[in-house]
Amino acid sequence: MAIALSGCGAEGPTAEPTPGSTVAVDAPTAAPAQASFEDNVLVTEDVTITITDVKTIQVGEDGNEYGDKPVIAFWYDTTNVSGKQTDPGTAWISRFEAYQDNDPNAENKLAVGSLPDAAFLDSQMNKIKVGGTVPNAIAYELSDTTTPVKLVATANLGQDEIGSMTFELQKVETTAEPVFESDPVAQKFTTALDSLGIEYTPPVRAEVGLSGARMRFDMAVNGYDAGINVFGDGEALAVWQEASDSFGGVHVALPDAYAVLTLNSSEGIADSARIAPMIAEAVGGTAHGA
Repeated sequence: MAIALSGCGAEGPTAEPTPGSTVAVDAPTAAPAQASFEDNVLVTEDVTITITDVKTIQVGEDGNEYGDKPVIAFWYDTTNVSGKQTDPGTAWISRFEAYQDNDPNAENKLAVGSLPDAAFLDSQMNKIKVGGTVPNAIAYELSDTTTPVKLVATANLGQDEIGSMTFELQKVETTAEPVFESDPVAQKFTTALDSLGIEYTPPVRAEVGLSGARMRFDMAVNGYDAGINVFGDGEALAVWQEASDSFGGVHVALPDAYAVLTLNSSEGIADSARIAPMIAEAVGGTAHGA
């Protein structure tokens, strides 16, 4: 006895097929190609991302002028395969995470840094046409300069791992000279202090914090806390000077170099007011708050 079958949406019973007859079947659509990440290439159903270059960039170097931590930077090409709306910045951020395995207790996920290549400042969010390829770059702030970086490709907003690659950091040549001696502005101030017989401690690179400076050095002058700020442009320098003046700060400015020597404005303010004009004359700058 034959048993009648009914399907979802069918108008009536469906008879069993007879031997030799042909039956139409609703086949599932083809599954997308398997996503992969190997040999610097991420392949997904929507985009292909090809890493074209990797660099370790120290603080103050081109591509990391305003950061206070060294970074690892990736240059890459993004191709829109499916035609879904995307741009090179979003395509990367939504599919990659970077880690340094230097914490015995917890994962150390790296934070995204500033854009390491100004050439992509206006194009990093450009929509990519289907079949089109757009280059871009991205950087991650390093927590040390020796532990390799593991770059993990993911799907479903980080829920599923596609694959990973590990990148060794480029070794940085070091010298016996203090870090500050590589900066001509800092050296100009210390040369002036030497010529005036003013005591100081060697400037040490410090975090820029909220100063707005591109680089900052901590030091002591005549036994009082001081420092050197190097700014990226005249506008940043002017903003800092206005704030300093409003708080009664004492400093010596080098406007052409966008730099200042900040002197103690608390317990050592009398000494700072005395030596600021002397230092300004020696470096060809201007004294403020003195």
